[in-house]
Amino acid sequence: MESPIDMFLEWYRSIPVSHRQDIAGIVGMSLPGYEAIGLIEPLDASIQKFMNITEAFRGQGYKEIAAVIALRGFIQFFFIDRRSDRSGWRETEAMLKALAASKNSETFEKASREVQFRSEQWLVTCEKWERLVAEHISDSRLKLYMP
Repeated sequence: MESPIDMFLEWYRSIPVSHRQDIAGIVGMSLPGYEAIGLIEPLDASIQKFMNITEAFRGQGYKEIAAVIALRGFIQFFFIDRRSDRSGWRETEAMLKALAASKNSETFEKASREVQFRSEQWLVTCEKWERLVAEHISDSRLKLYMP
């Protein structure tokens, strides 16, 4: 059976760089063990630090499983649950358009135009996540990997 950490990192490498940056930054601010990731670091540096810290759990038995469970729960709660619903993205777009109109703001207008592209990217990332969880890092799959 493949390492759950390896399967997680395969998913992580497959998503857009901006998503990897979001995940690395918020995990670094919030999840114990990832404090070495700095928010002001260059994009590639924070992504690489996240991957290095995560890879260090490979082959560590219960620590590897615990790391996967922590990452799975964290990413599900802070990213997937909030970005996997098309209606939520439509609400965001409508809010930005309303702000653009009321504030006569080109910044809000530009952001509203980008929402559809960003939403489509996140929906693909969320679909990949659901497959990862079901096929490789669900509780039942992790039990098969236990030492």
